Amino acid sequence: MKRILMGLSREASTVQKRSARIAAFKEIAGQIGKANEEMITSCDVGLGLLDRLELDSSA
Repeated sequence: MKRILMGLSREASTVQKRSARIAAFKEIAGQIGKANEEMITSCDVGLGLLDRLELDSSA
């Protein structure tokens, strides 16, 4: 999956039209989020460790 996403990221970065490039990166972000959700929900136990404040985590 990582290799596929890296390829998509390289491809998205070459898109000339700004709005299309943003849409391509949003699609990649959605795929990453979906993969993360699937991995998290497949776990029996979760453990979290916060080592510093993440400003984007409050959204």
